[in-house]
Amino acid sequence: MRARLSGVVFDSLAMRPLARAVVQLVSAREATQARSVETGENGAFAFDSVQAGTYLLGFYHALIDSLGITPPLVRVDVRTSGDLRAPLAVPSAFTLRTALCGPRAISDSLGVFVGFVRSAVDGLTRPKSTVKVQWSEITIGGEGIQRVTPSVQGETSEVGGVAICGVPMGGTVMLHAWNATDSSGFAELEVPSTGLLRRDLFVGPSRAVSLRDSTADSTGITTTVLRGNGVLRGVVRRPDGEPLEGARLTFWGSGVEVATTSTGAYRMQELPAGTYTMEARALGFLPQRHAIDIMEGNETVTDLRLESFGTYLDTVKVTARRVFASREMRDFEERRKRGFGTFLDEDDIEKRNPFFMADLLRMTPGVQVIPGQFGSRILMRGMGFSAFCYPAVFIDGMKVMNVDGDIDAFVNVQEIRAMEVYPRGGSVPVQFQTLDGCGSLVIWTGGRRPKYEAPKKK
Repeated sequence: MRARLSGVVFDSLAMRPLARAVVQLVSAREATQARSVETGENGAFAFDSVQAGTYLLGFYHALIDSLGITPPLVRVDVRTSGDLRAPLAVPSAFTLRTALCGPRAISDSLGVFVGFVRSAVDGLTRPKSTVKVQWSEITIGGEGIQRVTPSVQGETSEVGGVAICGVPMGGTVMLHAWNATDSSGFAELEVPSTGLLRRDLFVGPSRAVSLRDSTADSTGITTTVLRGNGVLRGVVRRPDGEPLEGARLTFWGSGVEVATTSTGAYRMQELPAGTYTMEARALGFLPQRHAIDIMEGNETVTDLRLESFGTYLDTVKVTARRVFASREMRDFEERRKRGFGTFLDEDDIEKRNPFFMADLLRMTPGVQVIPGQFGSRILMRGMGFSAFCYPAVFIDGMKVMNVDGDIDAFVNVQEIRAMEVYPRGGSVPVQFQTLDGCGSLVIWTGGRRPKYEAPKKK
């Protein structure tokens, strides 16, 4: 008596059949009696001429290895001839979250990060490494608007894998990995709505380099960045596939920034090895951020295709009407007349066409924009021309806690209607002064006035 055993291996994470999985059928009585087949593009497998008996059915795939889980096994009892069906599946995100983090992860809507820490030199996993996941949250309390940075971290196992519970579902997180000798940069990633984020992080060697801002005054600003022997190159294209000239690419934490050529090509050198974030932007296109793996001694090639703003903007219908200035804007104009500080109104902001706060402030007198681990940091002078410091930030009149100069974490630059910049503590209006003596950045949000032409008189 012989039977035919068939089925489909299904990827419950991607919700599609799993191709090129190795399916094994092993006798429960004699482990040496094993047969293997590989699934096709449709995830299907089949074993012909299966003798009567009890078997264990399982499968192997790189996806299973990457999740750091034991391959699921199914018991199959063959008692009659004919066709038997035995479906196999990669566990769902719900199942994995529950197994790794317990039922509380489901009730509290918490996600999990799963991955391996690998060497950027040889690609091997690295036990005894630490992975930290952090994200930004905005809280409103008695002390005004504050940005807090919750974090969770975990240690890799003996095989270099790690599972970290408690990450926010559907949000943006920063990941950083390190061990006794090597580290990664900060990788910005999105946690899927399923709550399962899977990615390997590479750690590698780097050297600290001090850079002096050439645009600063005679005292200058010195910032420390990471450099190495890595190379990243590629081509940036428009949505239609044509090369995009003049796009700017920044490699976080390295101080390296380049522009694309007429062919859309770019090349970055002296990059630290490991997983870092690269940021790409160009006028008229949506900015992008990508986690990039730089391998020691190898060139990494990453091609990008930027999406046009026009793809995401719906038709705007404008009805002409008289615009009444709000009290905040009237006060803004009164302070501008006094001549202290730099003032940017709607027209000024539109002319600069900024993607991030750094774009809006880069050419502002008294303000320094320098590279940081998460992109650009914004600095001003302290009282008496002392060392550079992080300015106080007020949004719609309310002070926010600004601990690291990353203003983009508080406000979307596209929502800014007007801004006041006071680079010296002595020039700050009393309502925007703080005890630290640094300058202040005052931001007013709201919809910018639509631009339209008045109808011609007949």
